[in-house]
Amino acid sequence: PIIFLNLRAYHGAMGGKNATHAHELTHLFTWRYHSHTLREGIADYVALKIFPGAAVGPNDGNDDLARRNIAPEIIEHLGTTKPAPEWVSTDPTRRDDYYFASYRMVKYLIESKDMATFWKLYASENPEIDIKSLYGLDRKEAVQAALGTR
Repeated sequence: PIIFLNLRAYHGAMGGKNATHAHELTHLFTWRYHSHTLREGIADYVALKIFPGAAVGPNDGNDDLARRNIAPEIIEHLGTTKPAPEWVSTDPTRRDDYYFASYRMVKYLIESKDMATFWKLYASENPEIDIKSLYGLDRKEAVQAALGTR
């Protein structure tokens, strides 16, 4: 496999300020998935564990929820098997929020249990249902906890 990075991401990686390369490498090793948001979230989570505070893809590495107002159309995708919406590749603002919310969801899931439990959810064909048996929360409750809206 080959990973192509734009010049900004490449230069940032060389300076330790951009972890897009780690995000993309994570995809190479974890490609089997059923949830696009869990896939993107784990890639950002791993990248930020390796390079804390670095920019990743469209996001600057800031984990501050206070500056975000995650739109309902993003929330409805988190932890589901819905395909990525078309606007993920056409609307930069919603794309940023989609990736950020996906990261926050995965971060919450891993840190509330462990990586082994998360991988079970990641591999699940029905993460919307299996989240309850794995985490004791339904999807909506997990999203609320991940985004700090409880």
